[in-house]
Amino acid sequence: MMNLNTNYSPESKVWIYQSSRPFTEEEISAINDQLAIFTKQWTAHNAQLQAQGNIIEDRLILLIVDETHTAASGCSIDTSVHFIKSLEKKFNVDLFDRTLVNFYRDGTLSSVHLHDLPELFAAHVINEETQVIDPLVNSKATFDTNFKTALGNSWMKNFLQ
Repeated sequence: MMNLNTNYSPESKVWIYQSSRPFTEEEISAINDQLAIFTKQWTAHNAQLQAQGNIIEDRLILLIVDETHTAASGCSIDTSVHFIKSLEKKFNVDLFDRTLVNFYRDGTLSSVHLHDLPELFAAHVINEETQVIDPLVNSKATFDTNFKTALGNSWMKNFLQ
């Protein structure tokens, strides 16, 4: 798990991109290197953003911007989306599938599609206590408290029926 910079404001903006598959060790190293380069050059209206990025849990890309210094603008967010799309193409993965659900089973992170949750729930593969990743966290504060949460406490519980 990535250790977020503790100097970042709790209101710092967070984006989570879920990969359609786990990254290899070589890919993680290469992507982390590219994230470091990108975040060092990432600007909004020619002002440097205080940002970082990293792979977490071998399949999630996290970007964070501390907006107490410089706020991410529409153009800078567009730039980050283009960057993430370039990673998709280079590493042949889907990073924009919002129907992916990542959950822990026996300590290992697994991925399924949202429409598969009712079947897994009925088969007792998952339950309301199953830890899931919430890719919709949008601040450092919500990342710190809700990134990993029980399925029953998440918005995903609405898809169990």
